[in-house]
Amino acid sequence: MNTSPANTDSTLDSSSLSHEFYQVMVGDTRMSVHGWEQLAEWSLHHSCFTAEELGKAMVIFERDWEVFCRWVVDMHGEYANILAREGNFSPDVILRAE
Repeated sequence: MNTSPANTDSTLDSSSLSHEFYQVMVGDTRMSVHGWEQLAEWSLHHSCFTAEELGKAMVIFERDWEVFCRWVVDMHGEYANILAREGNFSPDVILRAE
């Protein structure tokens, strides 16, 4: 039987995202996009997937993660560059929309 994170907060009943995931993603300022990626990957690796299911899930995740990251750069890359030029943002790598 495959399982997913359980929703432990009744205020999020309409969401498939667990309360703990939600808290980490929006409530912890130390969490980065890389951290979100790692959290998602660990979640898949610690699921009840068979080896075959996990392989398929990782292919889907990696494809969709790449699409998501490209969207973030396309939508917010120029804004990040503006903040960096103004000295209000200091990323290791400044996003550049291509």
